[in-house]
Amino acid sequence: MTESAQLIRDAITDVSKTKPGFLDKPNAWIPGKYGTAHPLNRLYYDEVGRENNGKAAIEACKRFWTNYTDRNDPNDPTAKNDCDEYPFRTTYQGVQFTINDNSDRSYAVRPLLSTHNQNAGNLLGQFYADDHIGEEDPFYVLIRD
Repeated sequence: MTESAQLIRDAITDVSKTKPGFLDKPNAWIPGKYGTAHPLNRLYYDEVGRENNGKAAIEACKRFWTNYTDRNDPNDPTAKNDCDEYPFRTTYQGVQFTINDNSDRSYAVRPLLSTHNQNAGNLLGQFYADDHIGEEDPFYVLIRD
């Protein structure tokens, strides 16, 4: 999950290392960083909201990387990228909700190895279940070395 963890770390520590970075919002900031006053809130019941967050993330990836699914890895020619996003599509701070927000809150997208993205998504789902994170419950993200 290295690539997913790096996207999250870049998003919450230096948004300029991500896309759209400061391009859309010159004072951009991204919620969810442990130790701040801006948690993420789980989006559980609104399936359309989660789908729209995912679609908006993919559109953002297409904006910055025309062929974002192409991995071009000579060691694994079958490898593909997914469009990963932070904040997660399963939060009220996901891409679509952020685009429609009239604040400096932003998001980050990046193409990354599909298996990394899927493993990170599975781990997030396990966290939600194990810690009983329900609809609108707040939580933070901490990336450790």
